[in-house]
Amino acid sequence: MPRWHSACRLLFAILGLTMSPLSARAANLETLLMPGPVIAGHAKYEQECSRCHDRADRSRQAVLCRTCHEPVAADIAQHKGFHGRLRGAEAAQCGACHTEHKGRPADIVKLQPASFPHAQTDFPLQGAHATVACTACHRRAANIAKRRPRASSVTSRTSCTRASLAAIAPAPRRRRLVTRAV
Repeated sequence: MPRWHSACRLLFAILGLTMSPLSARAANLETLLMPGPVIAGHAKYEQECSRCHDRADRSRQAVLCRTCHEPVAADIAQHKGFHGRLRGAEAAQCGACHTEHKGRPADIVKLQPASFPHAQTDFPLQGAHATVACTACHRRAANIAKRRPRASSVTSRTSCTRASLAAIAPAPRRRRLVTRAV
């Protein structure tokens, strides 16, 4: 049998398998070529490669990231927050800092609380704020890595101020105003 007959049979066999109902359960080619699993936070999109990747235009990846990460996109557009104050943020590729496909437990934020440049955020640490531990304001260590601390994870300014004042001086006693009937 000529060689081209074998090649044709192989090609038809492959086409037959990819066109069959069984292929609906099989992984698509992109999934097979994927460099590794995505982080846990992106796991529900793992089979939808086009959500994060544009095969025709690799430079669109940052735009696709910002489609889901709207608060970061807003910061960049308004030149606010950590990402909005980065030089060249509009043209930057998110993957330059946040490398994906490292597996479910991977930390792609890579935040180092001790060396985080808080001055580059909307809340630079000044005065007493510069001396307190991160967890004094960010209740859960996991929330330190968030773009902005969530209201539920941050000690309110009122309670923080009250605690600071109580440490400095006891609360003044309130005087009762006595009125006399005339």
